Amino acid sequence: MALLKKVNFKGYDYEYWGYIEYSFSKIENKTFIKLCLFKNIETRQIDINNYIDNKCFLFDGNLSVKKCFEKIKLMEEFAGSEDLL
Repeated sequence: MALLKKVNFKGYDYEYWGYIEYSFSKIENKTFIKLCLFKNIETRQIDINNYIDNKCFLFDGNLSVKKCFEKIKLMEEFAGSEDLL
């Protein structure tokens, strides 16, 4: 699962926001997810470390990846982004 949302960085367009970390802490009852920005899906498939930006999110409760993405899409920064399954 990933999001498509264009970002221009130094004159280049990047659009693939894929998650590379996801975990749930039963003690804290929190779900953590880290999205990284890649040029496209091909770039991500070649090298998972080839990202130019990342965003970390911490949500209350035990959420699925899909539910995390739904919450992220409600944020202003990711408004209008598209799901990529």
